[in-house]
Amino acid sequence: MKRISWVAFAAIACVSAVVLHVEGGAVAAQQASGAANRLTAEEQAQGWRLLFDGTSLNGWTKNGTADWLVEDGVITFKTGRGTLQTADSYENFQLRVDFWAEKTANSGVFVRVSPRGQANAFYEINIFDTHATAPTGSIIAVDAGKAPAPVMSTLPKRYDTAEKWNSFEILAKGAQVQVTLNGVVATDTSEDPLKLPSGPIQLQAGGPDGPGIARFRNIRIKTL
Repeated sequence: MKRISWVAFAAIACVSAVVLHVEGGAVAAQQASGAANRLTAEEQAQGWRLLFDGTSLNGWTKNGTADWLVEDGVITFKTGRGTLQTADSYENFQLRVDFWAEKTANSGVFVRVSPRGQANAFYEINIFDTHATAPTGSIIAVDAGKAPAPVMSTLPKRYDTAEKWNSFEILAKGAQVQVTLNGVVATDTSEDPLKLPSGPIQLQAGGPDGPGIARFRNIRIKTL
């Protein structure tokens, strides 16, 4: 029987370890991608629920001309302007959303949107890195008949979010609206007296001067 030198044995062991590491990484990556649009056991225990099932727009209503669709497990659009709105309204909640937006996109997440038939009003969590006064992560107050104005801007800080996946966690609790972007609190403000106590949630397509594409996934909410 032919003997293997210690050098050769060490080389074989090293190659084996590399192969196992690569294969393990691939499995972990597959598991991570498979977890998209699913709740973890911990989230389920904490009372979180999905607003997007990963395959359909059930529970959502289209407004405007945007051609909202589900593609490869994400909500997106190709052309047009408008919003995609939840069927239910929410008062106090935590909302988690993953988003991806082109550099030319003007998109956002609207919360506490006024009911249909009433003057349009809502808080917009902006997705637009190059916006002059309210870049991504800023909170904008939109009130019918008035020019949109930042309630709280991230400036002078600008976050680089274009063309990669990012995560919002939005807290709406009483008068407080707080935005956490990729694990960092970007904006935190309170409105007194409270003007927008509750309403549905909307995703935005094709805002002013921003025709680029945006994508959304892992949309989940916990009421407080």
